[in-house]
Amino acid sequence: MKIFLSRDWPSESLLKHVEESGYQLIYFSCIEQHLITDKSPPDANWIFFYSPGAVRLYALNFEKQDYKFAALGRGTATAMKEAGITPGFIGDSSTPSEVVKEFQSLIGKDEKVVQARGTRSFERLREALPEESILDWAFYESLPKTYLPNRNADVYIFTSPSNAKAYLAAHELPPQSRIIAFGESTKKVLNQLANNSVFLTRKPLEKAVIDILERFASEP
Repeated sequence: MKIFLSRDWPSESLLKHVEESGYQLIYFSCIEQHLITDKSPPDANWIFFYSPGAVRLYALNFEKQDYKFAALGRGTATAMKEAGITPGFIGDSSTPSEVVKEFQSLIGKDEKVVQARGTRSFERLREALPEESILDWAFYESLPKTYLPNRNADVYIFTSPSNAKAYLAAHELPPQSRIIAFGESTKKVLNQLANNSVFLTRKPLEKAVIDILERFASEP
């Protein structure tokens, strides 16, 4: 089985599963993230990140301030841990709207939250938090890579709406291939742009992908 993953850093669990199963894994991000400011985020109680790439960009370019760190999902939390940051909140749902509701129940009434995001990011925090609690910090933009190689695969794993849009703008998928989507937003984009079957991970992390791959492998 040939598998494509739209991420530069596969998890150890996925790499191990692919090796043990004799699969071929091709992986690279379809987007590039570019800083648009050198201004540090404002002072607050919390800082909320939506993606692993945003965490890595922050860790490389800004001093770590005295926040409590919140991650939309486990992939984002893993990027924090790799950067020496201990997450104070980790979302546990594949639906971002559910995650921000979960987060809202955790924060104090008078606490402020920095929304660390890209210019095109969905501002999910606004679905659950009052306006006065959010300090918006759009510090990067995500752009499709200038060149994206075409990779024929049996399974395509797309980790975000922007990765899905970038790849499908450049290439069509083989008709019999199947798609695994991280999150409802990614699945929605894929249903609009591709005619292939789309499977949603039960949680937004690569370990959940393994369950779907095992199901594919057990089919006659």
